[in-house]
Amino acid sequence: MAKKPAAGTSGRHEFLPKTKKLIAERASYRCVVPGCKVPTIGPGAKFDDVSNAGSASHIYSAAENGPRGRAGLTPTQIKSPQNGIWTCRTHGTEIDNNKGERYPAALLLGWKALQEAQLRREQDGRHTPVGWIHELKIIQSWLFKSDEALTLGKATLLQGPPFGKSALCDWISTSLGGKHEDRWISSLGLTILNLKIFAPEEQAIELKFDNQQRTFAANGVPVSEAPKRGSAVFFRQSAWSLYPRSDDDDDDELIGQLLGFERDVVRGLIHDIQRNGTKWGRLIAFYHEEDFEDDDHGEPVPTGGRTWTLRRGGPTGVTFRGLAGSEQERILIEFAAALARERAAFSPTVLLLDGSGWNFDDGNMALLAEYLIGQPFQTILTMRGGWQPNQAAPWWGWSRVVLIGKQYSAQIASHDW
Repeated sequence: MAKKPAAGTSGRHEFLPKTKKLIAERASYRCVVPGCKVPTIGPGAKFDDVSNAGSASHIYSAAENGPRGRAGLTPTQIKSPQNGIWTCRTHGTEIDNNKGERYPAALLLGWKALQEAQLRREQDGRHTPVGWIHELKIIQSWLFKSDEALTLGKATLLQGPPFGKSALCDWISTSLGGKHEDRWISSLGLTILNLKIFAPEEQAIELKFDNQQRTFAANGVPVSEAPKRGSAVFFRQSAWSLYPRSDDDDDDELIGQLLGFERDVVRGLIHDIQRNGTKWGRLIAFYHEEDFEDDDHGEPVPTGGRTWTLRRGGPTGVTFRGLAGSEQERILIEFAAALARERAAFSPTVLLLDGSGWNFDDGNMALLAEYLIGQPFQTILTMRGGWQPNQAAPWWGWSRVVLIGKQYSAQIASHDW
């Protein structure tokens, strides 16, 4: 005999008619998919009739085993307007194909926020920092297959061979005004890519590397520098292992060198980390400590100088340099996330965390995934190909991009892990 399902968990939880109307009106009857221009409402067959070609679609599934699942939501939450988006008929069907694998919940929630921000601006000119990179299209490259497009979610796990992932992070950072890498200006061939950004209006940035220079175009118009359509904060895991550290460097200077920040910016971010960082990261602080050196008898004597020292756990806690390698990486991510969070209050921001194999166990990777998906900025986290989390739940809502082949082509894998 089959077991009876728990109350409130089985069956379909449909929107009420008034909820559908609210979802449609909040979307101004426009399809939520960025760039879709199909009108969903218009004149009907008769002079007093209206034709409605749109629908209120669920983000988390109305059905128990439907697209994107239910993520533990209650029936009331499933039927809430917060769980709804307005789509044209074509996109309403497309986002639910193959159990919604190409359209994770986080992506749809992001599109909903972006659409509402655009409508507020059209209504009253209200500024909003909502936005992100929607698509990266590789028009031509010696490294990648031509005309390959990557659709990025609010949080994206990018996996594959070592240099393909780093190249994409480099190019995204350069397109948003970051320091460009001279290695892409080479005789190996022309590289052209296009970034589609919603900030919140649609913007296009073209970046081109040839064997002499790199050039930009904004919405098809050549410009002399990277257009300020967004911001990138870039942490390379390799920077930590390659940086020539000196005992003479203050901790704020060392962290700044690793992340590409000024040292006073590093110190300024500590207050945000103590309020908004991870539970682990909130225990760090800078201390302006007196310097000592040993005299001829091996006794410490003050030198008159002072050093900025980062400690975790209070004035007598472990110093940054005394932490384990994985803990040092966690602190560097805390600072990178804090700057991304600060910038996201003023413009669309992406945090690029480029690593092959992070020094975290599965539990800490899960905590990192949960932390980043809840942030106001977009995240791209790179990992070696083949890595799989032991826990699927913390990665719910993450898009996953896998680079495969000798000339890399991008495939979007299931977010269901």
